[in-house]
Parts: sequence; structure tokens; C-alpha cells
Amino acid sequence: MKADSLKAWLTQTVPGLADDPGRMDLWLDVGGVHTGGLSANLSFEYRYTVSIDFARYTGDLDAIVVPLLAWIIRHQPDLLAAHRTEPGIRFEASPLDADTTAVSIDVDLRENVRVLPKDGGGFTAEPLPAPDLSDTFGGAEILLRQIYRGAIDAGDLLAGDA
Repeated sequence: MKADSLKAWLTQTVPGLADDPGRMDLWLDVGGVHTGGLSANLSFEYRYTVSIDFARYTGDLDAIVVPLLAWIIRHQPDLLAAHRTEPGIRFEASPLDADTTAVSIDVDLRENVRVLPKDGGGFTAEPLPAPDLSDTFGGAEILLRQIYRGAIDAGDLLAGDA
């Protein structure tokens, strides 16, 4: 699922998480299965909210949001569309003391799944990639590659699921 890819990406790109990944919790919250009417097949779409908590965060909120947006451009670009009326990314930040903040972020995700019959019976459920809208974001793709050069070179988490 996309949540695994998002967790791996944030762990690698948010300062301090690679050394202490326990500072971030990520889980699937409210979700549903949407079928579009089940016309001629059993393909469907998962729709769910990923909740991410940084309980003892000591950095700037931008150090979380920029890597999150980088991941979203590749895996859920419709969240950044100008025509959206509801935010697909929500957050709360509560200072705990002079140095630490509790940060909670909710991200609405969708995953399309194609269901194909197997020869001899049974089925295969195949996750489909998000549509490629990288042209929509112009120079953002180039900027992201410059910012996350080491992370991209180390496994290209932006290009595929981890």
C-alpha cells in the first residue's frame, strides 16, 4: 500500500528520522472501498486517511511538509490540484515545551486495484500506479530531484513504492 512507501520516504527524508524512526507513527485511519458500480469487473478503489504523528518533533514544520509534498506529487498528485475545494492534507501542531512539538498530519489517499481472473480459477489483485501528472507541476520535478538527490539515488523512492 501507499502508506508503506510514504513511511519509508518520510523516514529517509525528514531530518533525524533515519536515526530514530520511532519518533514517527503512521497508520491507516478511516477508509472505504469504492467500486464505481461494479460494471463488468471487480476492480475497485481504496480510499483512506493516513495519520502521521511526530510526538517529540524538534524541527521546523517545513522539514516535514516539503518531503511530504515531494511524495504526493508522485503518488497522489490530485491532492495538489487547484480545483480541490477540500484540503487533502490536514495538520495540527501543539507545542510541548520550548524545544518540542507534537505534530499530527492526515493525508487522504486513494489506490486503484485491478482484479484479474487467473487461469484455472481464482484472481489476482493488482495495484495500479497513480496517473503521471509530473508535467502539471513544471519545474517542481527538477527542484525535487535537486533537493532529494541522495534519497533518490539511494533507491528512487519517488519513482516507485518502497
